[in-house]
Amino acid sequence: MFGHVMRDPDICRGIIERILGVEVGKIAYHETQKEMIGELLAKGVRLDVYVEGTGAVYDVEMQATRELALGRRCRYYQAMIDTGLLRRGGVYGDLTCSFIIFVCTYDPLGAGLPVYTVEPACLERGGLDVGSGMRWVLLNAPAWRAEANPGLRRLLEYVHEGTVPDGDELIGDIDRAVHDANNDEGLVRDMWWSVNTVEGNAEMRGYMYGREDGLAEGEARYNALVAKLAAEGRIDELVDASQDAEALAALLAELDRD
Repeated sequence: MFGHVMRDPDICRGIIERILGVEVGKIAYHETQKEMIGELLAKGVRLDVYVEGTGAVYDVEMQATRELALGRRCRYYQAMIDTGLLRRGGVYGDLTCSFIIFVCTYDPLGAGLPVYTVEPACLERGGLDVGSGMRWVLLNAPAWRAEANPGLRRLLEYVHEGTVPDGDELIGDIDRAVHDANNDEGLVRDMWWSVNTVEGNAEMRGYMYGREDGLAEGEARYNALVAKLAAEGRIDELVDASQDAEALAALLAELDRD
């Protein structure tokens, strides 16, 4: 869902600018579900949204499930992005500034802040700019009330509560895009099967298939679940269940009872 909504360049630009408080400028390159593959035996990644703006690149991720190694995940994403930015023979000074943004539906660092901005720092002298040109921004949507910036506070509130404030054009556009997507059964079907990372969503698919020789049975069961929830106007529950194994199990149990 997030990747689909962010395909709109105006919405994508607006979200990045509201989170970072900077002007993205002209978007030269914009891709959702961008795969980045390193060396043959290295782990690949799939970025939710990758954007090349004026003088900087941006990776924006929606994180709806708790990631215990989020810091190391950011580190790995940073390495993959940087590898793609600097070609053989290039000089380090040509490395483009980069921003990695995680919009989390939980507190990613446990300190209660609505926004965590992370940059390399000199431990001996705080505030000393090491000139890395990289920044990670981790958002904690449940703490939206503590955010001082009104625009960002409204965005975090929307992520957490689904509230659409009067007069906020960006959030209105986001909500309409989400609503249109939720009413597109074919799109929801495709999104449910898609994976958010290259390593896949084996646990979810395991609920549906159970074993390799049960593919046809699993697909029929899945189609029945989509049809049931679409008829009841509950497609948003299916989207949520695509990232929550317990929620999916509950929906399938409900299907079996009917």
